[in-house]
Amino acid sequence: MPWSVRSIRWAAILGAALFVTSSGAAQARHTSTLAQAQRFMARAEAELYDLGVKAQQAEWVAETYITDDTEALTAEAGKNFNMAVVRLAGEARRYDRVRMPAMLHRKFILLRLASVAPTPADPAKAEEMAQIGASLTGDYGKGRYCRPKAGGGQECLQISELSNI
Repeated sequence: MPWSVRSIRWAAILGAALFVTSSGAAQARHTSTLAQAQRFMARAEAELYDLGVKAQQAEWVAETYITDDTEALTAEAGKNFNMAVVRLAGEARRYDRVRMPAMLHRKFILLRLASVAPTPADPAKAEEMAQIGASLTGDYGKGRYCRPKAGGGQECLQISELSNI
């Protein structure tokens, strides 16, 4: 029996209705709640606090005792923090449509903006980027300027001595 135009239209309408109903049900199953958003943010804040303290401690040691080893420690801690920011910012997208209080909404915005330079998702590239950043800080701290002395030779000045001039 051939399909009439009317039968095709009704089949299309019925199919669309079933699709909307089933996708609405699927969407309802995947919809996040305010309580889930609050739990996520509490977990994210705790993780970033812990990693941030470790990164700041490593950076302080590297700036106080400038060596290749302290640079490597700073790079590793910085990489771990930045990769966590990227991962958590990605996970936070699931809460974009959740209606939430202004303070919680602000925290989600700040999470998205937490990375000064977006860290690559590839761990090897993220590590390279962290090493470059730590190296730049170390290079600044190791910085010196050498100028010729009047009687011959050179006089080299450290960054703190240059600041005094």
